[in-house]
Amino acid sequence: MHRLAFLVRLPLLSAILLFVSACAAGSSPPGMLDPLGSFLGAPLGPRPVDQLSGEWQGIIADKGGSGEIVFTLERKDGTLRGTWQLTRGGSGSFLGVLASGGRSFAFTMYRPDRECPGAFIGTAEVVEGHLVGAYQGSDCQGQVEGGRMDLLKR
Repeated sequence: MHRLAFLVRLPLLSAILLFVSACAAGSSPPGMLDPLGSFLGAPLGPRPVDQLSGEWQGIIADKGGSGEIVFTLERKDGTLRGTWQLTRGGSGSFLGVLASGGRSFAFTMYRPDRECPGAFIGTAEVVEGHLVGAYQGSDCQGQVEGGRMDLLKR
C-alpha cells in the first residue's frame, strides 16, 4: 500500500522538482514574476531597470571654474565603472560603489595626465532623471572644493 502511494505521488514530485529547477536556472522570460523568487533568494517582481549605465552629459562646476563633461558608465553588480571626458580637455577613469537601492553611489575619478594628474571623490544620485552630485579633490592646480555636477542621460 505504501509503495503504491509513493508511485502515485512520483509524477507530482517530478513535476515540482522540474519547475523549481527551471525557476532556479532563470528560464522564466524577462519581466515575468518569479513565483519562487523569495524562496530562491531573489526579490519578487521584474528586475529593476538599470538607470545608471550609459552616457551622461552635463555641467560640472567648482571653485576653479565650470565645464561640460561626459561620463560613460557601466553597472556591474554593486559597482559602476567607466570613463569621463571634459570638453575643455582632461579625461580619466571612474569607479563608483552603489549604495542600497542602486540610485546613489560614492565615486572616485582619476586623471592620469602626466602634466596635470588628479584624483577626486564624491557622491551622486539619480533625482528626477538627472544625475546630481558633489565632489572634491586635487590636481596640479591645487585643491578642488565645492564641486557640483548635474547631468542628463544621452
